Amino acid sequence: MSDLPRLLSFTLDGWPVLGGPVTITLNDGVAVLVGRNGAGKSAILEGFRAIAYRAVGRNKAYDPHSFYLLKRNIDDSIPDNIPKILKLEVLTPTNRRIEYKYEFFEKPTADEDDSIYFLEEHRYLFHEYCQYLDEKREFIWKIQDSNIEKIKGSNQSRFNDFAVFFRRQTSLLDFLSSQSGMPDEVKWIYDILTEILFCGEYALFLRRSQRLPCTLIRPNRGGGRFPEELPDLLAREILTLMENDKQEELERVCQRLGLGNSITKKERPLENEMSYIEILFDGVNIGLLSEGTLRILSIILDLINLKPITTLLIEEPETQIHPGMLEKLLNEIESYTHGQNLILSTHSPQVVSWTQPDKINLVYRKNGQTFVRKLATNEIENVVEYLNEEGDLGDWIYSGILDE
Repeated sequence: MSDLPRLLSFTLDGWPVLGGPVTITLNDGVAVLVGRNGAGKSAILEGFRAIAYRAVGRNKAYDPHSFYLLKRNIDDSIPDNIPKILKLEVLTPTNRRIEYKYEFFEKPTADEDDSIYFLEEHRYLFHEYCQYLDEKREFIWKIQDSNIEKIKGSNQSRFNDFAVFFRRQTSLLDFLSSQSGMPDEVKWIYDILTEILFCGEYALFLRRSQRLPCTLIRPNRGGGRFPEELPDLLAREILTLMENDKQEELERVCQRLGLGNSITKKERPLENEMSYIEILFDGVNIGLLSEGTLRILSIILDLINLKPITTLLIEEPETQIHPGMLEKLLNEIESYTHGQNLILSTHSPQVVSWTQPDKINLVYRKNGQTFVRKLATNEIENVVEYLNEEGDLGDWIYSGILDE
């Protein structure tokens, strides 16, 4: 039995972008979203992380990935731009299933000209609960209209203290996670919602202006200024790996993928105990590598830094990657995410063929609404027959089922 919780499914609702409720089911911790352009695959991934972060009191300012993504379609700091409802089903380390639901909504007000209305804590209310899905359906905690109604194991005195200090909060999980003596379920749900990682998203949303050598200055005494382009950011992450004795692991992965044999740093001293540092791949400055290579590096670095509880989101791993190298990259993803939660979207028959039929989530759009469904039993039987006689899963998926 695992000592970590496992995400079984999540549901998003209350968002015009999707047009209705959408549920993604993970099989053995994996879900692969397959669908045409515009079906809603990207919105599902981005919306999931956005509402999850809100449920734990986080926003873009606290997310080191989103700091760089100034051109993202979803600004998760504006509540109107994200789903309003999130529901999770989780398998606990004690092998019980629990359901968690978070919903926020605009508070009715008689006078919208009142300046206090536009403050976050006054404009929105939220409902939230966590309960077991067995016969008793025991509530661990429950919030109604931003007021605490129940917290498992809290005596009346402590409950009253919580009720006072909880005023003006937008997340019970954020509030309770810092308290001692809380139910284990608080930590389990909090960990799942805070450890959602968009793998390799730097490369999807950051672009360099031109191919130039990348040089870092260490120590960085510029008040924490962040790099502006992708090679700078990746170079800093690689330098951190080197300082944490993970250089050999990175080199082994790069060797398996055919990206290079050695990764080195070249340092030139400056005045005031500072220095220029270059990160080199087989002697080539990282800033001179191709866009596809940088995309792969971005994914690799996130894989190496994974935490055990992470739910990894990967949007179209095939983007900018040669088909021959894609197969090797998928093998690395499978190896690093074994036993963890993985959700990826794809347009690639090669990626679909890499997975299994029961992990496929078909995403399609109908009458302005996004729908998601698993393959039916008869469809899986047809897949097995097709695989035995004609081709692979990717060929079968893209042979017409997406148009039905």
